[in-house]
Amino acid sequence: MVDSVGPSKFKFERLKNKRTKLRKFLLLMLLSFLLFTGTAVVLSRNHWVQNYIVQRLVNHLSSELKTKVEIGYVEIDFLRNIHLERLRIYDLEKDTLIEVRKFEAKLARVDLNRKEVILSDVELYKGLFKLGYHTAKSDLNIDFLVDYFTPKSTSIILYLVAFSRIK
Repeated sequence: MVDSVGPSKFKFERLKNKRTKLRKFLLLMLLSFLLFTGTAVVLSRNHWVQNYIVQRLVNHLSSELKTKVEIGYVEIDFLRNIHLERLRIYDLEKDTLIEVRKFEAKLARVDLNRKEVILSDVELYKGLFKLGYHTAKSDLNIDFLVDYFTPKSTSIILYLVAFSRIK
């Protein structure tokens, strides 16, 4: 006699194994996502990682502006307090345009809908800004920065960056 329970039990076991494999896969994916996210958060709060990323951005900006831009040290803690040291931007004649020994600010508000960023309690220590002409017929030494950050299209909506309580 053939046992009628055997084939249905076999199908049930196969379904059970597939569900178990699916659960294991989903659990592995969830744990991988949590591990990746946790690692990214921890690394993003590390000042060595922040400085590495900022140096890459500064090198890109330097090549785009065709002049030298330097930032010595960056620390952003709790995604609120911003600390920069030795910020220096040169003009196209390789003369210092902007130099700040220390810049500190608190991120007061970021509104993505209104496209605005508000920095408060801004402190500049030993800031230098040299605005002028190199020759009588040349443009202002800051014009290349203005041209770079001015949008080429009028349809682009820019972010407003505002400062409050500057010391």
